[in-house]
Amino acid sequence: MSFKETLPEQCPPSDASDSELNGVVRFLPFKPANNPKNYDSYAELGRDSRNASKCDARSLSLWDITSAKKVVAAKKMAFLKKLELSLLNIPQGSGMNIIKSSGHIDFWMYSNFDPTSNVTSVLKNVDELKQVWTNA
Repeated sequence: MSFKETLPEQCPPSDASDSELNGVVRFLPFKPANNPKNYDSYAELGRDSRNASKCDARSLSLWDITSAKKVVAAKKMAFLKKLELSLLNIPQGSGMNIIKSSGHIDFWMYSNFDPTSNVTSVLKNVDELKQVWTNA
C-alpha cells in the first residue's frame, strides 16, 4: 500500500498496525470542518512538530475517545482552545497506526483513504466532547 504522504525510511515503525479505529478524535485547525487540510500532518503543513521524530511528524495526530479526559485537558492548551473536533470511525485497511499509552494515536493514512468521509460528527467545543464522553 502507498501512503498519502512521503514517509522517511522505516516509517511507519515496525510496531504499527493496520487496525480499525472507532471513535477517535481529531482537533480541526481549519474551517470549514470538512477542509481536507484538517487531516494533513504537521510536516505536510510545514508546522513545527516539536520533539517528534520525522516519522511521527508525518502522522496524523488523533486521540482515542476513551482518553477523552486527556483530550479535554489538551483542549485547555492555548492553541487548541478555538478548535472544533471531529469524531471518526476509521476502518481497517485505511492506514497504519500506533496507539500510545496516553491515548494519543499516530496514524499514517494510505493514499486511497478519505478521512472526511469517515467523520461521524463534528463537535463545536469541549462541552460537546464531555457530553459524548459521558454517554460513551
